[in-house]
Amino acid sequence: MAKNFIKPGKTITVAAPADVVSGQAVKVGVIFGVAQYDALSTVDVEIDVEGVHELPKDNNLAISQGDALYWDAANAWLDKTSSGSPTPQRVAYADLGAAQTATTVRARLTPGTIV
Repeated sequence: MAKNFIKPGKTITVAAPADVVSGQAVKVGVIFGVAQYDALSTVDVEIDVEGVHELPKDNNLAISQGDALYWDAANAWLDKTSSGSPTPQRVAYADLGAAQTATTVRARLTPGTIV
């Protein structure tokens, strides 16, 4: 292992932008992940930036496996829309499809920063 190696990077520690609960989506700057545990606003929380998580989705939208998913910060859910204000940001793709009436989707987080 390289002498300058820090950690694998599947998780990142961030200051919680608001009170968060385990499993909740967290966005800090261009970093998007899922909280591993509850944390109060401004307290450090470890977030998963890789892996498959079940996250809220627009329940007026059918999603197919492999669809690009965007974070809609105004509604705090994932959808397939890359336009709007503020501009939704691509953060994952659908690991499985989800019916229009479903309230969640299994999302494979896109490692790295928001695209």
